[in-house]
Amino acid sequence: MRAGSPGRFVLASAVGACLTIGPVAFAQPTTGQAAVAASASKVKELIAVMQSKKLEAIASRDPNTSGRYLAALHIPNVQLLVVSAAYAKPGDLDARLYYKDFMGAYVDLNTSIHSSDKTFIEDALCDGLIAQPGKSLVHDSARLGTEKRIFDGDFAAPNQKNSKKISQDAYLKLFSTAEEQYIRVLSVLIEEAKKVTEKNW
Repeated sequence: MRAGSPGRFVLASAVGACLTIGPVAFAQPTTGQAAVAASASKVKELIAVMQSKKLEAIASRDPNTSGRYLAALHIPNVQLLVVSAAYAKPGDLDARLYYKDFMGAYVDLNTSIHSSDKTFIEDALCDGLIAQPGKSLVHDSARLGTEKRIFDGDFAAPNQKNSKKISQDAYLKLFSTAEEQYIRVLSVLIEEAKKVTEKNW
């Protein structure tokens, strides 16, 4: 089996996510424009490897957790979608990986009833996650459990009381978590994509 053809799926969003808290540094925007994301170089590297191997999607076992899998779908010039999830029928996912059916693995992790404890990240424009995108109308997002957080820079000012908005500290902590997880998943998928050769297909 091969990864699916470009016409098989047009995916702009998918089911969601759980992230583990962990600190990561990220740049702040300057002069009203979006900063360069800490994850940008990893995104660029993964896309370059995928394109060199003619891959729309890539998937891998999670080296840190048994029964957990990672996958990414690249929609050129639109977005990079990344999912991490536990899978109740690992033999099915292992078979997809063996036959290099990365698109099938990506879709299963996103939509199957056997998929759980999911992290889902949408990287708009494939340029890494941006915490405060400035005037940009395109925003990255992460789905955490049942809640989707859009990284639009819209949080309560530090001195703003009784605000219905998320606090600045909570917003930046959530972004830091998403960015750290994103970089880790990208790093694993880069190494997996490098292993794909014509003789594997």
